Amino acid sequence: MPDRRRRKKNTKRKSAAADILRLIYSLLLIIAAILVVYFVYLKVNNMSGDSFFINTSEHSNESTGIDGNDGNNLNNFNSNGESNQNSSDSSFTDSHGSGLISSESEGIRYIKDDGSFAENEWISEGGFLYYFDDNGSAYVSKTLSLDGMVFEFDSEGKVMKINYDYDYSPNPDDVIADYPSLVKSRKLWAFLSDEKSLGTFNAIMYKKTTEARSYVLGGDENPQFSSMYSLQTDGEYIYYLPLSDKDDLSSEERKINGTLYRMKPGAEYREIVAQNVEGYKVVDGDIFYMTSGKIYHTSNATKDETKTTYTSDSISIDDYIFENKGDALYLYDKSGEPVRSLDNSKRVGSFTYYLSDDGEITGVREKTSVTTGGWTYYTETDSSTGKLVSKIMRKSGPGEIQEVSTDFPGRTGNMFYDYSSGNLVAEYMADSDSCSLIIINMNGDVDIVNSTSGALSSVSLPADMELYALISGSAICKLGTGDDADFVSFDLSSTTPLAIGVISENIFVSEDNSDDNVTQIPSVTLSPADSPTSDNESISDPREPVSDNTSGDGIIVGGAPGN
Repeated sequence: MPDRRRRKKNTKRKSAAADILRLIYSLLLIIAAILVVYFVYLKVNNMSGDSFFINTSEHSNESTGIDGNDGNNLNNFNSNGESNQNSSDSSFTDSHGSGLISSESEGIRYIKDDGSFAENEWISEGGFLYYFDDNGSAYVSKTLSLDGMVFEFDSEGKVMKINYDYDYSPNPDDVIADYPSLVKSRKLWAFLSDEKSLGTFNAIMYKKTTEARSYVLGGDENPQFSSMYSLQTDGEYIYYLPLSDKDDLSSEERKINGTLYRMKPGAEYREIVAQNVEGYKVVDGDIFYMTSGKIYHTSNATKDETKTTYTSDSISIDDYIFENKGDALYLYDKSGEPVRSLDNSKRVGSFTYYLSDDGEITGVREKTSVTTGGWTYYTETDSSTGKLVSKIMRKSGPGEIQEVSTDFPGRTGNMFYDYSSGNLVAEYMADSDSCSLIIINMNGDVDIVNSTSGALSSVSLPADMELYALISGSAICKLGTGDDADFVSFDLSSTTPLAIGVISENIFVSEDNSDDNVTQIPSVTLSPADSPTSDNESISDPREPVSDNTSGDGIIVGGAPGN
């Protein structure tokens, strides 16, 4: 009996185990059926376009090119630019769920790693470049002008063309006057200099956000140049594209025109990304650029240790060449190329010139005073006695005013510093019939230049006689106006005394280089009653012994003898 009961219990246990196995099997079949239905549902929705993930293409680290005329044609290129293969879209979003998605109601969007949607930002995905607006929707079949470039998007939101925008104008609210073409990152600002230029292009400046001081990218000896609104910062690099469509670029401009560079601030060399570039965009180290109508994608650049020392920002006349063609005066750099700048003006020595694109000097900025050694020198004119007289004065920064010379007849026009002699030279009209030049010597004496005496008759200074250059002991002046104007060189070595100095020490050191230190003294407008009489007094040499008229320290305190 006990054996029979034991056999019955074992049979019941086997039957229960079999029931459990059948139940598990049934559950697995049900789960499999549910999964099949689910995947069929996804497939149907994918075909209907209701909601699906957009495929993106996998790429190697080699540069890739995208045909700008066919948004669906993606080519991988080898180092020689030859096509290796064609690939079609094949990958879904990554395992974190980030990537491109699309719906009929919201269009193409991008889910980031944190689950949020990309808004007002560029996204590099699968070797393509996308831009998402403030609603998180991708630009599709549109053209966008942004940050100095024009971007064209295809029907899938991919950038298919990038061109530099020659007509780009930023939002005025985004412009900081002291930082032209400014681009910013968390640690770095990059912008263009409004003082240093290479023809069409301007020098690149940068500053750390934690510092007030700005530096020249590449240093003062090897400055880097770029076009307006063509800078980008990404990671440790400043990217820049000097690009111009002008036909008359100088040889130095042509060397860099159309080349996309990048450089780390403080580095001794730059890197070349590509040449013949028409536009570009950098996103998180991915560089997209266009050449010959095709977009290329890379993250690499080639080291370029080429260094060129530019002198275009120098004010020394030794760095420039003047060519007098009789009816026009031209300014060239040492290589013989015309000097140009963004604002068509250039300071050389004491002069600031207005220039045309071919280097012709079309005018000289008015300058009625010179600042040197902490003093500003100018002419003071007086007609209270019925005769127009002038004298040289100087004013210090704190406001102290001193006489430099005794009175002399007539008045002066523009005044410049002569670096070759250390003297001042000014336009001068002794009377209503002639124009000349005068030299204010280092001891304050004033001499008239003999070769210019009576250079023109019946003219109005400075309109019909203008001082244009001081070069190695000679002066170049423009005589006359319009088509009748001529440029004439005058020797400054022969002079006749006009007035004596009243300051004993040598008063000039060298002109302060900054135009900010030059105080423009208002010129005097003459009425007919103020003009010198036609009965001109002869100008004798006032430098006769004046020992009875001096103080103990040798400074002359009286006027010129005979006054």
